[in-house]
Amino acid sequence: MSEVLCAVNRLEQAEGAEIETVVVLGPSHVVRWEHAVKCGAIPAPFPNTVFVGGGGLPVWSAQLFAKAKTLSASADKLLLIVADFRFGNSVFGVSPLPDSLFIDGHRNVSRDYLNGSADEFLLAKCIAALDMWRKTFGEKLIVIHWTGLTRRNEDILRGKHLENGVYRHPKWNFDELGSEDISSLAKAPLDVIRALYVDDNLHPSALGFRYLQQRINLKRPVDALRDSIHWIKDEVASSLAVEIPEPILFTGDSTWVKSTVRLLHGKPLESLAQRGVYIKPMTFDEISAFKREHRIRRVVFVTDHGEHKESGSASRLSLITKRLVENDEQTKACIFPWAAIAREIVSRRHPDLLHLAAPNPAELSSWLQLMHVEQCVEKAADFNKNVDLGEELIPTLEGIRFLLSRYG
Repeated sequence: MSEVLCAVNRLEQAEGAEIETVVVLGPSHVVRWEHAVKCGAIPAPFPNTVFVGGGGLPVWSAQLFAKAKTLSASADKLLLIVADFRFGNSVFGVSPLPDSLFIDGHRNVSRDYLNGSADEFLLAKCIAALDMWRKTFGEKLIVIHWTGLTRRNEDILRGKHLENGVYRHPKWNFDELGSEDISSLAKAPLDVIRALYVDDNLHPSALGFRYLQQRINLKRPVDALRDSIHWIKDEVASSLAVEIPEPILFTGDSTWVKSTVRLLHGKPLESLAQRGVYIKPMTFDEISAFKREHRIRRVVFVTDHGEHKESGSASRLSLITKRLVENDEQTKACIFPWAAIAREIVSRRHPDLLHLAAPNPAELSSWLQLMHVEQCVEKAADFNKNVDLGEELIPTLEGIRFLLSRYG
């Protein structure tokens, strides 16, 4: 049998092998993935998934590397998510610089060590650490340069580090990292790649987590992205009734609307629109024109106004309703106070977030009763899966499905 045919057979066997146990390693991205699975925001990616993560952990974390060695014997695959090369940059302030490649005690990015010399040292240290990861774990290891891909995308969206239309980061040349993701997905539309992450810290979205899962399945980056978009389109569609009774528009000033449009960019949004479900941030004048054009009589206005803001008064919300139905008495307008609910849910997760809690829970409860959504806070454990782990009140995929199923 030829060497080429043997190689093909080995590849087919690998692709057909059932992956049971996967160890996912990295920074806060891994912490968020584990949280999303535990609270039911997304399904577990594999029958036995072991998450090993910590906020701001560099790839040269000794504890991360040691944990990987301990778990690798019983794992089918190890996924290493490589975040910011500057994580742990405080190590540059140690004198003399440590001889050991893998060390602990340094996390996140310190402003005190943002300089060219530190950057050169950290890049060399990260590359050396990645070489050791690959040498130690061989084909079991899959390395995803997540920040390399997403930072490049975000920079281009903001017009940074571009010369004659060509992107070149002044510190890291991402193209030289040998990352299949960066090279092949660099040609993908920017807004499609942006749907993979939810915030400025580049934390993965539901689409991003699905993409990472599919990369473990040995799918090529482009195939993994295509599969993930198809998956999220189906997940959103399944939250709707089989037949939409009449067209409906979801709009408003809330982060729910902005985040949903970002996550579902492209085919998922287009598929919803074909069924008569529109999600779009608009001004009131734009809403009026859009209603006429698409013959819409149902509008759900998702708002970040509420009891936590002076502008959340009853008169303010009445004004919103009035604007939605003006010159069209047939319009059925609903207001959903996303932030008022999401703030309360997030405040219960951790003592550091208590500032998000309502000053007067009784008043909040009464106000939510008037809004006909008090059960969302009463069943906080259930609603927990609808809100992302951070303070930005970003909806999870389940949070998007929740509102679509409620009104659609």
